[in-house]
Amino acid sequence: SKILGQLASTFVKDKWGTEELDTLPTNKLRFTFVIKRCQVELLKNWVTTKLMEENESEKLRISTFVVTCAYMWVCLNKLQENETKHPSLSGDSHIVFSADCRHHLKLPPTYFGNCIEPRFATAKKTELVKEKGVIVAAKAIGRQVMELEEVGALREAEKWLSKHKEILKPGTHFISIAASPKFGVYEIDFGWGRPRKTEVAHIGSLGSISMAESREEESGVEFGLALSQEELHSFNDAFHRGLQQLQ
Repeated sequence: SKILGQLASTFVKDKWGTEELDTLPTNKLRFTFVIKRCQVELLKNWVTTKLMEENESEKLRISTFVVTCAYMWVCLNKLQENETKHPSLSGDSHIVFSADCRHHLKLPPTYFGNCIEPRFATAKKTELVKEKGVIVAAKAIGRQVMELEEVGALREAEKWLSKHKEILKPGTHFISIAASPKFGVYEIDFGWGRPRKTEVAHIGSLGSISMAESREEESGVEFGLALSQEELHSFNDAFHRGLQQLQ
């Protein structure tokens, strides 16, 4: 279509060179963190209760995706706070996730393919590490979800690459979410049974995390991260302590 042709032209002109790509660290190990179904419900209830206490009139989507991604965003900011390499918490933190646009477009019934777009949410680092950081994060992510549903898909698509470049500048804190619990990766069976474990291959740096449904129980969520041994201790503490405080 004409629109897709214009976007393709924009992306080609704005492409990155290989000299701009960072080398992935070699001291990282992969870890999986699971948020159980009961913990997902605790997060939803806690966020809903706090919003009611604040007399929040804004319509927000409080879904499993929103609250669990918000929680991981907060935990990763707390990790940064504890890392001596990144002592500054001034400025913004960004989270990027992909949204399925197919049901927002007039596609033919025979369409067999993908159509996703990046969604960008931003919050102050100092707000994310406070007691109500998950609320701040959930609001930011929830607004992006609602905006897609209310305004439609592919708006300002010509700015996607420039936005990515902006948040990838040195010193900028960002998190990128890959995949989704809706993919049903643990239900795939090629004839030799369900997968015991799934991994997203390109997760290799701090800030890039994968997301999938839990293999062990319905409505649970698992996240894959690449952390050093030192980062693991700080993140593990923030992750489990935060969930315990909800109970």
